[in-house]
Amino acid sequence: MSSTIQRLTPVQVPWMVSPSTSYLRLLAAESSSDKLTQVRFIAHFGLERSEASTEIQGPPVTFFPPYDSNIKLGPKSGPYQLVRVTFSRGLWVRMLPSFSNSETVDPGLYDFSSIPSQLAPGQDIKSWLAGFQHTWLENNCCPDPRMYEVQNSLWLRDVSKDAMLKHYLVLGNDAYTEVLAEKWHWESEGAIR
Repeated sequence: MSSTIQRLTPVQVPWMVSPSTSYLRLLAAESSSDKLTQVRFIAHFGLERSEASTEIQGPPVTFFPPYDSNIKLGPKSGPYQLVRVTFSRGLWVRMLPSFSNSETVDPGLYDFSSIPSQLAPGQDIKSWLAGFQHTWLENNCCPDPRMYEVQNSLWLRDVSKDAMLKHYLVLGNDAYTEVLAEKWHWESEGAIR
């Protein structure tokens, strides 16, 4: 076992992979000439505001049907949207089940210190959530989108010396996916209706 610390850095996006919906999908092509790797998931766009408040108005927890044929899509706006992330040169991919019932990935493998997911000593959940929402509004980026770039990646070190490749991790509800790729972009396929 290596003593290298793999540090998770949140990507800069205005959404969060829905932690309450089992919908993570991975599409990868066998041929390296296709160079197509996509991850799809239901994302929560938390910047929905009421007119009387600057606070994020989180909709109630919603569970969506697990299969594409059951999902109805509307315009590309709304609190829950189907998002597709496409990776360039995503030739190495893997999808794994959750580490445990309470942890999607093994917390012993990663440094989560740059992700605001822990309460400070003496802090209550209400004040933590208010700070999380304030940061989301201020920066137009979710502080913890559940998609990360992995710094000091052991997997990348083991499989490739290509300096252009980066290691990305996307956390779903019951599984997670990892991709080694040069870059990525995302797009909404539409709001869930």
